[in-house]
Amino acid sequence: SVTSLMTYMGQTFDTALEQVARSAWQCEQAIDNKKSTLLRYEDRFFDDIAILDRFAEVFPRALSAGARDVLFRATRRDAIESMIRAADPAETVDDGFPGNVVHVPTHWHVHHINRTGKIGRWRDRLNPTQISDIEQYLGSWMMNFGYMAVPNDILGAPEV
Repeated sequence: SVTSLMTYMGQTFDTALEQVARSAWQCEQAIDNKKSTLLRYEDRFFDDIAILDRFAEVFPRALSAGARDVLFRATRRDAIESMIRAADPAETVDDGFPGNVVHVPTHWHVHHINRTGKIGRWRDRLNPTQISDIEQYLGSWMMNFGYMAVPNDILGAPEV
């Protein structure tokens, strides 16, 4: 998320880290709610049709298998990109960052078209100091949500 804010929103590393941290801590407040579902982009939840069944469980109306299938097909990357390409310009709004336009019906930034959805770009774009800063600032949050292992200095060195 830090890398994305730096790359596509022109944010400095420090500003991006602060914004991601605020969002992360806000999300953490909701995770204990029984209606909350933890979705990790890295797990590619968006490619699993069963996630729609999990979402449907919290609503009073049932989601039929047919409706689920239609919804799943309509939310594939290629379908959304086609929808955005065919959109009327009136369906887009400037999001407040120069050059960043949002397609209102999908809430996708238009610059997401033709991207690969590659996970882990941060490995190529952040320097070791920035990675260390993120780990220090958000380390406990990252451990709680499975983004990093508990370091040895917290657990103690393994016995030999």
